[in-house]
Amino acid sequence: MDDPVSIGLRLPAAQARSLDAWIAAHPEPCPTRSEAIRRLLESALGTQRPPESLDQKIARTKRTIANNPLEGEPSAAQGMATLRRGLAETKLRSLKARNGAKPKATK
Repeated sequence: MDDPVSIGLRLPAAQARSLDAWIAAHPEPCPTRSEAIRRLLESALGTQRPPESLDQKIARTKRTIANNPLEGEPSAAQGMATLRRGLAETKLRSLKARNGAKPKATK
């Protein structure tokens, strides 16, 4: 990987507000302005993204758990949601253990 290059950037106030709105629309951990600009450039230029950080993996796994609630009528879809949630909870415990955090019980 090439050494990073530092650049200075000035944005009109309207673009800065749009960038901040883009950042706010992304789940935790919210990217910094620099990370947001890198992601937008990667998207526009079609470049390869670096691997997810451990914090990003934990946040994505938490979203999976939140998006697969354990309530509702029994059905095949509900069974799959329960399975996805269980797998995500197991993965979250593993990621937190690697990160040195104490895993919390999920409901």
